[in-house]
Amino acid sequence: QYRRAILNLPGGTPTTYEVATGNPVVPVTQAQVSLYGQDTMKVLPRLSVTFGLRYQLEIHPNSFPNFRPRLGFLWSPDKESKWTIGAHVGLFTIWDTPSNLTEVERLNGTRQQQYTVYSPSYSTPSVPVAGSIQVGTRNQFSPGVGQSPGFQFAVRVAHEFPHHWTAQFEYGFGADWESFRVVNVNAPKVADSVGVAPDPTAALLAPRPITPNENIMQYQTYGHSQGAVYTANVKQNSYRRFNINATYWYLDFKENPQTPQSTYS
Repeated sequence: QYRRAILNLPGGTPTTYEVATGNPVVPVTQAQVSLYGQDTMKVLPRLSVTFGLRYQLEIHPNSFPNFRPRLGFLWSPDKESKWTIGAHVGLFTIWDTPSNLTEVERLNGTRQQQYTVYSPSYSTPSVPVAGSIQVGTRNQFSPGVGQSPGFQFAVRVAHEFPHHWTAQFEYGFGADWESFRVVNVNAPKVADSVGVAPDPTAALLAPRPITPNENIMQYQTYGHSQGAVYTANVKQNSYRRFNINATYWYLDFKENPQTPQSTYS
C-alpha cells in the first residue's frame, strides 16, 4: 500500500491518518487511601479464626463507601499439627489506574483535540479530498464510576513430612465486576444488513446519536472477570546451604474488560 502510494498507483490511498493537537501537559492528581484492621482468635487448641475489615477511598474519580470484610480459619486435625487445613474468603475493591484518568483528562475535548482522517491523501492528509472522512475523538467517564468490587475465596491443605519436607495444595476462586470497558457511545447508527458486505464509507457517514463526526469513548463499568487458581507446592528449607521449592500453577480465567469487539453488541 505504501509503495503504491509513492508511485501514485490505484490502491495507494492510506487507510487512516491520526493526529492530536493541543496542550501536551496533562496534570493529574489522584489520591488513594486504604485502612485495614485484622484480628486472630484461638477459639480451640488447634483452631484459630481470623476476621478483618478494609476501607478504601479514592479521589478522582471519587469513590468513598467501600467497606469490605474478610473471614478465615486455620485448623489442625492431629495433635502434632502435621496437617493444617485453612480457608479464607473476602470482598475487595480495586482502584482505578492512573492511566485511565490520564487518558480521559488528555482527550477531554479541551486540553487536546484528536482527529482521524479515513482514506486521506498521502501527501496532504489533513486536507479533505474526495472520499476522505474526518472524525474527532473525545474521552469521558460514565456517571458514577468508582472502584471495582471483587470477591476471593481460597482453601489450603498442608502437611509436614519427615526431614522437614512440606507439601501444600491450594484452590482459589476469584471474581470482579464493574471493571472498566471503553465504549464508543456516539457510534454511527449503521443500518442492519444480512448477506451484504458492509460499506465502511456509508457507515462513517451514518447519523450519530449525540454529535456528528465525533467518537465519544466512554469509560463504563460493566466489565467482569472470574476464574480459578490451582496451586501445588513442595519445599525443603532446613538445609544450610540451599533450599528446594517447586510450585505448579494452573489458572483458568475468563474476562471481558477493556474494549469490546463491537460497539453495537
